[in-house]
Amino acid sequence: MKTWYLVPLALAIFASGCSTKEFEVADVQGVCVCNGTPITAGWIQFSPISEDSQTMPGKPAMGQIKQDGTFLLSTYSKGDGAVVGKHRIRITEPTMPDPSEIAQGVPVPQKHNCQLPEELILEVKPGEANHFVIELEPKSRRTASRRPAYDG
Repeated sequence: MKTWYLVPLALAIFASGCSTKEFEVADVQGVCVCNGTPITAGWIQFSPISEDSQTMPGKPAMGQIKQDGTFLLSTYSKGDGAVVGKHRIRITEPTMPDPSEIAQGVPVPQKHNCQLPEELILEVKPGEANHFVIELEPKSRRTASRRPAYDG
C-alpha cells in the first residue's frame, strides 16, 4: 500500500497546529485626540514590531474608537489588550453605514480630518494597565509641510 502522500499531509497538519500559540498580552486602553478634542469614530490598530526580522512578533490588536475618543484593544478575545512589546500604530476613518441603516436612524459618523504623525511607535508593558493618549494632527498641517516652496 502506497502511503507516501501521508507524510506531507501529516507535516502540514502539524505545522498548522504550531501556529496557534498565544503571545502574552497586557491591558491597553486610551483616547485619541486632535487639537485637544477627542475624535468621535474610527478604528485603531496596534501592530507588533519584531526586534529581529526572523521572529513573528505577535498578532495585531484592534479597537473601535468611541464617541468620546476612547478605545479598548482586543487581540484574542474582547478587551484582552495587545501583545507585550513595541507596536506601530494605525488609525482608520470610520466606515459609512449601509443606506438601509441610515434610513433606520443609524447616525452617519463624522470624519475627523486628522492623522497620526509620520510614524508612531508605542510600547505595551507586561503586568500593568497601559493607557495611551494618541495625539493626532490636522491633515492640512502635514500636507502643507510636504509641499515644496513656490518661488513664483
